[in-house]
Amino acid sequence: MGKGKFGHALEFKKGNIVTIPLGKRAMRNKASVIMWLQFTDLGGQQNYFSVWDQNSNRLMPYKKEGGNMLRCWSNKWNVISGVSAKKNEWYHIANVYDGKKASIDINGKEKVVQDMPKFELFDPPQTAWLATDKGTGFLSSCVIDEFIFFSRAVTAKEVGEIFKKGIDGALSVDGTGKYWEVADRLGRFKKAMSHRELPLEPLEEFDCKGFVAPNDLFVINLVEAIATAAKPLQRSH
Repeated sequence: MGKGKFGHALEFKKGNIVTIPLGKRAMRNKASVIMWLQFTDLGGQQNYFSVWDQNSNRLMPYKKEGGNMLRCWSNKWNVISGVSAKKNEWYHIANVYDGKKASIDINGKEKVVQDMPKFELFDPPQTAWLATDKGTGFLSSCVIDEFIFFSRAVTAKEVGEIFKKGIDGALSVDGTGKYWEVADRLGRFKKAMSHRELPLEPLEEFDCKGFVAPNDLFVINLVEAIATAAKPLQRSH
């Protein structure tokens, strides 16, 4: 656990990862990967998130080796943001794919949007990772805060709200409106995590699927939930 953009966050040395079992049909052909991210070491290519369907299909935001350019890759395309990461600097990054276009917003501003070939994950049980690609290789040395993963394409307005207000501020709407169920699930997820013995070795022992909002948000601010739990997270393999 380290100091985040807002309170506590997860700090990853190369070799520290978090594995998130998603189950079947969690993601299809739309996705949004949003977080505050700080690289504490710029060496090598670093894949700070990936999601995979056990076939050859996966989505992977990353920092490229040489120039440190922030990009988002799938097995169908590779999008370049035009922004090079600097060591120990915070970036709010939103990687969004709506089934036709891929975009990268950084610090609340759209840096690139491009028409892209169709990309999708298939039905076998899917898995996501923080700070690595497919659980092995391209390890990341970074701090991640305010992580959120949608199985749909969020709008530019929603990205802006999350950037300005944080996840809790953007999603909590006092029991009414579009995100009430998501905010409720986030609260129950945090409460459940607070009664767990940490560290979890491995994280798969905790069943995330009970806190899935179908076809919308299926990993609900996982980093914040872990960071505010009863004991510090050490590492997960």
